[in-house]
Amino acid sequence: CLARLVELKGVDVAIEAARGARYALVIAGEGPQRAALEAAARRLGVGARFVGLVSGRAKEHLLAAADLLVAPSRRDAAPVTLLEALDAGVPVVASDVGDNRALLGAEAVVPAGDSAALARAIAAQLASTPDAAALRARAAPYRWAGVARRIRALLG
Repeated sequence: CLARLVELKGVDVAIEAARGARYALVIAGEGPQRAALEAAARRLGVGARFVGLVSGRAKEHLLAAADLLVAPSRRDAAPVTLLEALDAGVPVVASDVGDNRALLGAEAVVPAGDSAALARAIAAQLASTPDAAALRARAAPYRWAGVARRIRALLG
């Protein structure tokens, strides 16, 4: 998870989904829920590593090392983190909020707040072999160069 540690971002759902899992959950971000989320991970026996706020090169390195980005937001209109992950060739499992379904496809979204569905989607994604080039292609229309071209075309 790469998010502000607030209720809206659903990191608690990712922790619940990781109960009994054999993968390492890395949570990058800061916020008022950090202590409660750390306590929940301990209580549930989830091996979660909280790395704090990351940006720039540290974020690039974190994404490069990731097998998957989990974005369990309860609401989200602008999925910038999802685009960053896709652009890095990292598969994403996310809540079915905002434009996530259109961006990721139905197979990569789950109902918001549903930790069981999230756990199943994570397991399925980790069992598959991602096509990094296809993931990058999903993000391509949103890169700054493409956006700038479309704006220039609109402005004539």
